Amino acid sequence: MRKFSIFKKGAIGMIAALAMVSCTNEVLDNEPALLKAEGMATSNYGIIPGENYSSGKWITTSMKFDFSGAYLTHNATLSSEIDLNKWDQWAKFSVGGRAFNGDYYTLNNPFEKGSRGVVKWSKGNFSNPIKLETSSKEVEMSQLNEVNFTLFDATHGYVTDAETQKFGVIKEFNPSTMSYTEVEFDLSEAEFKVDNKEDLYVQYYEQKTLGAKMLIRRGNYLYADLIFGDSRNKLRQIVQYGSDCYVAVIDVTDGRLVNVLKGEGATNIGLFNDHPLVCIDPMSKNIYFSAVGEMYSGDKSSKIFMIDENNNIFEKADYKSVNGKNGQFNTLYVYNNVIFTKLAKYSADYKHYFDFGEQKSYRADMWEYYMIKNGTPKKININDTDNFYAFQQPQLINNRIYVICNNSGSAKVYSFRPNGTDVKVETTGIAGGFGHGVAFPNKISSIVKL
Repeated sequence: MRKFSIFKKGAIGMIAALAMVSCTNEVLDNEPALLKAEGMATSNYGIIPGENYSSGKWITTSMKFDFSGAYLTHNATLSSEIDLNKWDQWAKFSVGGRAFNGDYYTLNNPFEKGSRGVVKWSKGNFSNPIKLETSSKEVEMSQLNEVNFTLFDATHGYVTDAETQKFGVIKEFNPSTMSYTEVEFDLSEAEFKVDNKEDLYVQYYEQKTLGAKMLIRRGNYLYADLIFGDSRNKLRQIVQYGSDCYVAVIDVTDGRLVNVLKGEGATNIGLFNDHPLVCIDPMSKNIYFSAVGEMYSGDKSSKIFMIDENNNIFEKADYKSVNGKNGQFNTLYVYNNVIFTKLAKYSADYKHYFDFGEQKSYRADMWEYYMIKNGTPKKININDTDNFYAFQQPQLINNRIYVICNNSGSAKVYSFRPNGTDVKVETTGIAGGFGHGVAFPNKISSIVKL
């Protein structure tokens, strides 16, 4: 094992490595600029375009209330009804997929003790998935041992270490072979300082985790959310100390903790590890992510932050400011620094569903798609609402943005231009369970951030 370990300053100097790894500095750029990926490929919903992106082999995913579901491989066109009752493969946990390089990667059942990990469903052998085991111990799931992963290119992926439950460990794996490489980042003894000045004293907190909700690579840097506090709420979230969120920046070439960035006024980056709220703008290359606040109490803000190419952090949107109601940014895609997300018609805290005395479920048919430009929201002219049972993210394909509206009436895929105009219905319906995703891995010509 070639292992990078970061030590406290008083131990062996400021930063020391147990072993140095010869890593390439070459960043693979095998997709058009307009379809830039670098990392997070999809969250439960995605179409990967080929030479003829409107037809060919599809993978469609669906789920039930307990998050079990199935994957269906079939030939279809975008303008056809998809019947999700005709399953090829059943899964105990069908949420959290990423379509990448023509294959489909999902989380293995995170609720089952001793079985957490990453599963690859290959287009060439879809009936025989390959597992990357990350947990072999009979331990209950909490935010301290959730599995989170990201895919950078054909040979570089990153996953949090759920087996040891040791804070600050991120492992590298090969997405093509689904095997671990010899690279491991161990920041368990690192000094986490904002802008290398403000010491967070993370080591003194009982509850802490690194990369549980945000894990993405841009160039030679790996970005991971850092959360720490003294307690957990009933949703197993760590109750973040203070009112800010933090992102650790790691140099993958030598394992250095380059910096810690602070987003002020919002905590808890991302909803769940199967629903990452982070993306790279294919035009500006800026990283955007959503902080949702502590979702059990609902007493903190939800904001969208941006990290530019110089690793400076900026606030780009505040949920209550743009919507006038309480709620969270639970969907995120950015194109040319225009944010595409969903806003609820009612106040929508995860555990507190009240709007002027009327109770609304967080998963009610009330979420609508918006674009936010320079802080100003504009509703996309889609005549459907979403119920948030589909953990999908918008995506760009051939200069059109695709979204899914999954509600009690039906589930449909819509597309529109990046300026929010020319809205089209791309499917006539998705039948059977909750149609939460489609992937299109045939004749890959690009990797798409979904």
